[in-house]
Amino acid sequence: MVFEIYPLTKEGVKPDDTLRLGFTIDDLDAVIGKLKNSGRKIIKDPALTEWGYVSIIEDLDGRKIELKDSHKIRG
Repeated sequence: MVFEIYPLTKEGVKPDDTLRLGFTIDDLDAVIGKLKNSGRKIIKDPALTEWGYVSIIEDLDGRKIELKDSHKIRG
């Protein structure tokens, strides 16, 4: 599967940073650990919230991505 977002036209100079994707994954702590070890920016460490166990990371273009653990319950 390929999933691509094209936020910048040829004439554009600043990408759209208002888009925020969210993904539900099986083991948030393990994924965040791997991302930290690879030097990726973690905006918000995993925490139990009213929406579940979530973390926010930043992609290479500076956009926020929300990751939610599929197994941990809401706060």
